[in-house]
Amino acid sequence: MTVPLRLAARTGSEIVFLPLDGLLAFEARDRLTYAHHERGAFLIDLSLRAVELAWRDRLLRVHRSWLVVPARVEQLGRVDGDLVLTLGELRVPVARERAKEVRSALLRDTIGLTKAQLLERRHSSPSNHVKSSTASASLSNAS
Repeated sequence: MTVPLRLAARTGSEIVFLPLDGLLAFEARDRLTYAHHERGAFLIDLSLRAVELAWRDRLLRVHRSWLVVPARVEQLGRVDGDLVLTLGELRVPVARERAKEVRSALLRDTIGLTKAQLLERRHSSPSNHVKSSTASASLSNAS
């Protein structure tokens, strides 16, 4: 099997070809799967599970409805007490039961914070956390 070079997605009656390096996340909603890309959100014909199996080395499951490209995560913060990832304009919820695994996976290939600093930040005031209450991006390109 060849490795795909781009993702084919739908927008209305058109097929859009998306470069893989622009992918941010995948979302399952209302029995449909959306690919969130730098160019917008697009409908794909694969289930979230099929996407996860095809690209398990490139994606991180953060919620039963969401897979993200870890290298594209810009911020890990809290909104109303819930953990949220920021990928560009996209806000992705993190399931409580996956929070520790997600935090560890995102910090795995980084430098800059010690374990003590991470614990201190976890118990600090929310002043440095994400301010948006939006949990998902607009899907204006999906219709």
